[in-house]
Amino acid sequence: MRKIEAERLNNIDITTLKKVGWFKGGSKHIFITPHDNIMEGKILIELEGRKQLHFLYTTVDERGKKHTNDAQIFLATTPCHFGGERYWFECMGINGECKRRVKKLFHYYNQDLCRHCLNLTYASRNENRSRSMSSRLNRYFDLQEKIEKLENRAVRFTWAGIPTKKREQLQKLYMKENVSQNYFERVGVL
Repeated sequence: MRKIEAERLNNIDITTLKKVGWFKGGSKHIFITPHDNIMEGKILIELEGRKQLHFLYTTVDERGKKHTNDAQIFLATTPCHFGGERYWFECMGINGECKRRVKKLFHYYNQDLCRHCLNLTYASRNENRSRSMSSRLNRYFDLQEKIEKLENRAVRFTWAGIPTKKREQLQKLYMKENVSQNYFERVGVL
């Protein structure tokens, strides 16, 4: 079974909330604007007693049906070295067993869970191998270009019988080029 990509799900990021200044104390009502499949809603942030976020919002599924969501997310804090505290979401997990401190929670089927509980992956991990091959080829050609420029700039390669720094740089680049060339020959690209 193929994993779901994290980029495809709505998420809430603790750093975004911190930048906007939502953790400065008191209760706040924030109205969210329509975004992706979230139609309307408000977020109530309560920082009295046990730190928690209270979300009340409406989503629309792929069939156009509206769902009202009422979620409570608990916050954890850790002290910073130079004072203050760092906020984290506390993932409740599917059975309330996770308790991980995470930066992001992902919304999936009326639950807000961490990427570990949802077994999510990232799009970059699912890229086609041909992309990585093309990026390797690009790096190989960039390496050849770098070698050529360094060869043109070098006036001499030794001074009093000792290799110059440019010569040492070229030797390292030649070794990298040789490794890349051997790889491409083995794969059948060059």
